[in-house]
Amino acid sequence: MSDPFRNVNPNDNLVIPAVAWNTLMKVARKQDTPDFNSSKNTQHGPTTEILVRNDSGADLDRFGVLAIDVPLILPTLNANEFLSRVLVSGVAVTSANASGFVCAIEPIPDGKIGRVILRGSITGTLTVIDESHKYAQVVSGSAVLQSASFGPVQILWKEAGTGAGKHAILDLGQQREPSQILAKISTSTLIAGAANRWEYDWDEVEIDDGLFTLKTDGLNSDVDGLAYNLIEAKNDGTGVQGNGVNLSNLPVGFEIQPIGSGAVVWLRGPFIYGDDSANWMFEAVNSVDGTCP
Repeated sequence: MSDPFRNVNPNDNLVIPAVAWNTLMKVARKQDTPDFNSSKNTQHGPTTEILVRNDSGADLDRFGVLAIDVPLILPTLNANEFLSRVLVSGVAVTSANASGFVCAIEPIPDGKIGRVILRGSITGTLTVIDESHKYAQVVSGSAVLQSASFGPVQILWKEAGTGAGKHAILDLGQQREPSQILAKISTSTLIAGAANRWEYDWDEVEIDDGLFTLKTDGLNSDVDGLAYNLIEAKNDGTGVQGNGVNLSNLPVGFEIQPIGSGAVVWLRGPFIYGDDSANWMFEAVNSVDGTCP
């Protein structure tokens, strides 16, 4: 039986056997049809891909996250190998290490080495907490990205609805400067265990013909984090406070006051801290008020 895949010489009559043609078409269709389960289709555009060993103590699913720990090969042991490639240990995310993380583009069993993305645009999945969220972050104790008002991952597109396993297009590792917005203070609450320091609820506002009005779909403290007054940072209940007032000189019955409800301030933030919470900062001088005895 002749070989249907034999080479053809110049000037030979070209007769393509059915089996050869069908095989060629099968290969062409496979080449032309993307494999959406393949990790190569996870990346879109320039990305930074590195290798990581999963030292989290549990198997990591595709699109799971690990915190970057230490290089697997230190320069003191083998400088040439250290310089030849990026190979690090990846551990479970905690509040202490959440600032540096990677996203797996393939499943990585515990103790094994796999490919991850450090920076760039990828497709993946995440847990959506609020449909209005346009960013995502890692959460202590979880290997899954979670939507947030702000964070190190920008959500370029996501499926409708809330819950786990929502497909999304994500942009990892793009450092963004804090925003500055106008906000109206609504309430203040004395910080537990502190003196003359408060945390503030607020709503984003915009100015129109000299009037400050609530911004449609604007940010607010319920979703986006509380605000703190930097002027109050040094307040400790004794001596000179952040507003320059010496408490020992105040008449009896007079005290430092929180920034009043309705005051409009410039908020800067958000600043993400170790407990994954977002905080905003502003500066406003506290007044002094009280009742004469």
